Amino acid sequence: MYCSGTITHVIRQGDTIYRLAKSYDTSVPEILMQNPGVNPYNLQVGSTLLICPGGNTNIAQDNEMELNQKLRRLWEQYSYWMRMYILSIAKDDDDNAQIRERLEQIPIEMGSVFAEYYPPEIAESLRKRLVEFTDGMMQLVSLVKGGNAEETDRLDVELEQDVTSLAEILSNMNINFDKEDLEREIGEYLMLTKREIVARLSGEYADDVDTFDELERQALKLADYLSNGIMRQRQTR
Repeated sequence: MYCSGTITHVIRQGDTIYRLAKSYDTSVPEILMQNPGVNPYNLQVGSTLLICPGGNTNIAQDNEMELNQKLRRLWEQYSYWMRMYILSIAKDDDDNAQIRERLEQIPIEMGSVFAEYYPPEIAESLRKRLVEFTDGMMQLVSLVKGGNAEETDRLDVELEQDVTSLAEILSNMNINFDKEDLEREIGEYLMLTKREIVARLSGEYADDVDTFDELERQALKLADYLSNGIMRQRQTR
């Protein structure tokens, strides 16, 4: 069977021939004809399939790209405005109230994105937890600067609990979101933020800059994970 627009799909965890057929607007028999010898019941992660997409694939890909760009933009802004808040507190600038107000808008915008795909009460529970997580990280900046070790330790525990709650909410929303994966990735984001706070307040500016670079990469990794999971869920409906 000749196809002028054949693409190569790299198999990911959770892929099935049926899901790929729906995703690429084709059929199971057509995919199997393109890939003789492939065992449809034992797809190997990392191996490839040749697929001839149907007519609606571009629409699906456009939707996925739009969602990915939204979440990437929001996570990048989240990291940027948190950094601006850290810098403002570190220098005792007068703009920290305005920066705080801008930062607090981002979890609300994230919740709005999820509200496009999930029932309002579920999206709202995620938004509330993201707001609490954000407030906690902003409190942490002031506590570290003030040298309040006891309160810092207490807040540290609360932030770790927020990470677990976020992972649980997300994993309950979508079968493609693994709770352990999310705890690890959101926990890594929190750890890098804490490292950034300490580095900036202690004057370790080189480490501060390097940590922010890592934080941006982690933010984009989270955005990609979330957008991919949402689109995979839509493809199986």
